[in-house]
Amino acid sequence: MFQGLHVFDFLVFIGRFQPFHLAHQAVIQEAFKHSKSVIILLGSAQPEEGFSETSFRADTKLESCESRTLKNVFTATEREEMIRAAFAPEQQSQLHFAGLVDVFNDKKWTAMVKQAVQEIVQQCSQSDDSKIQNKVGLIGHFKDQSSYYLALFPEWPLVELDNYFHLSATPIREQYLLGHLPTLTQVPASTLSYLMNFQQTSSYRALQQQAQQSLKV
Repeated sequence: MFQGLHVFDFLVFIGRFQPFHLAHQAVIQEAFKHSKSVIILLGSAQPEEGFSETSFRADTKLESCESRTLKNVFTATEREEMIRAAFAPEQQSQLHFAGLVDVFNDKKWTAMVKQAVQEIVQQCSQSDDSKIQNKVGLIGHFKDQSSYYLALFPEWPLVELDNYFHLSATPIREQYLLGHLPTLTQVPASTLSYLMNFQQTSSYRALQQQAQQSLKV
């Protein structure tokens, strides 16, 4: 569909990455074939309650709300670290991150995504007075009904991909919280190392107790 290198200046990849797995990594590697930079928007970065519509900033680390749940195990900062570790330094410099607040209104959420992307693009521009129009696109695949958001940005050309490796973070996360580490056919070595280290924390042990009660058959 898109021929040649660097058709885009920025490709936007939206996800929760709980945890980051091989399919996510493959999408980002594919994005680098088409774009100079990749913007990764981390969903479920903080709860909506207690935050105004204008409180979001693309450079906010969002560490003030670290309440962990069985669905949201890792903070935005931790997920950024996990993702960066899976790429070479020269690629890491072209990865740009922002957190997205969980909101349940498409119009509000779409505006937030556009705001995050706009701020990152502006930060990466050499000059605010530059008249060069950066070309922004969206990358992803229609996994299920939750992927409908890909159609909410008609102004951004879509690089649509297959579901690499047919992986989903949900079963990986659920098994991990029950004490079963994923394999290298599911996650990058850097993610596996991150998960092993996190297993040694009190946060993991607390979540594991919850998982044993609610997820175990």
